[in-house]
Amino acid sequence: MSKEVKQRGEPNPCVFIHVNHKQILGAIVGKYALEKHSSNTDKFDVKFIEVKDQAFLHDKEGQFYLRDG
Repeated sequence: MSKEVKQRGEPNPCVFIHVNHKQILGAIVGKYALEKHSSNTDKFDVKFIEVKDQAFLHDKEGQFYLRDG
């Protein structure tokens, strides 16, 4: 991003990783891998969306989902 865009305060694109207490280590490793292996680390953010903080996700805990189904 150009300095001009940064000065206006526009946010970086963001990668969201959904995680529960069982998957936190994998999420941390995933964040590390994205940041380490990207040539544009300064152009995006990585944030966690934790199930414990989102009631609608907590209600779906343990349910199965069909992909393309």
